[in-house]
Amino acid sequence: MDLQQYWKDRRAIQNGLPEGDVFLVSIENPRRGWTGGIVTEVSREIAARDIAEGSHRIATPEEVEAYRIDQQRRAERQRANAREAAGVSIFTLPAARGRKP
Repeated sequence: MDLQQYWKDRRAIQNGLPEGDVFLVSIENPRRGWTGGIVTEVSREIAARDIAEGSHRIATPEEVEAYRIDQQRRAERQRANAREAAGVSIFTLPAARGRKP
């Protein structure tokens, strides 16, 4: 492996990425035990490393949206579990028509 070329490629990849965090998708490689299709949000530096090493690719907008929806559902479930463990119940009461608070 030519280290100078590796770092040159890695810098080129990083410079081509958008500012801020980047969403990546893992690429399956059974020989190495990698699971494919896992979306992660990482810094530009880590994204450049993973893309250069061939373990990940940039996520599509659809994959990013699905990831965000999944993260919201997980957070909601976690909050509900925490409320249940604390013995807190939340009820929604129907609003009375014509009544002022």
